[in-house]
Amino acid sequence: MRHRDFGGGRAGLSFACSLAGSGLDVRIVEQALLEAIEAPKDDGRAIALNHAWMDILGRLGAASHIPEDLK
Repeated sequence: MRHRDFGGGRAGLSFACSLAGSGLDVRIVEQALLEAIEAPKDDGRAIALNHAWMDILGRLGAASHIPEDLK
């Protein structure tokens, strides 16, 4: 069995999506606790979906899963 592990951030998720159909078993492994992901602390950093990122998600076939009010 060939498999690869990726982190749950934007780069890891994008790369994992790009391997769909490659024959690899892809696993997403996120180090952050679920509670931290569900209710992130306001630490001044912005999480944004800019045009370039939406283009990447579109090419990966994932943009359609983003709610319109978040685009």
